[in-house]
Amino acid sequence: MFDPNKTDLNTNPSLCPVIQEAQKVLEISNDLGKAMRRLRIKLNQCDHCENGGTCPAIQSFQANIKAALSEIAEEWNLTP
Repeated sequence: MFDPNKTDLNTNPSLCPVIQEAQKVLEISNDLGKAMRRLRIKLNQCDHCENGGTCPAIQSFQANIKAALSEIAEEWNLTP
């Protein structure tokens, strides 16, 4: 995981609003990564549900999450 406190850009972040905002984004992205891993664990419980892996609500949420991540990746030229 990336640690924004261990970068060369961190020499004096209080002077640069861009670095401050970048640090916030990195912290949020780390939190998102953790939340996505927790979601994956919960999704494994779907096998025990009466709907199995075919729950329309879960499929909709997964599609929305995938679309949001794809949009960000495309907007920031993160795709190969």
